[in-house]
Amino acid sequence: MESVNIRRLAAIDMHGIAGTRLRRLLVTVEFFAGAAGGLGLGIWVALAATSAGSRVFAAWLAGVGVSYAALAW
Repeated sequence: MESVNIRRLAAIDMHGIAGTRLRRLLVTVEFFAGAAGGLGLGIWVALAATSAGSRVFAAWLAGVGVSYAALAW
């Protein structure tokens, strides 16, 4: 079984069947917003965390942000 190529899926999302400049811009903005939002929310939850579960959730949110940062790059 082949592994999923995330970069290829992102490229398909950006270009589709007939990629337009607006579509690429919207997807790129989505990736940057996801990166900033995930990292920001993860840091905010980590600072407010009082339990181990909250810290794990904060780390997961920050990981999602890092994932989106890689796609935005």
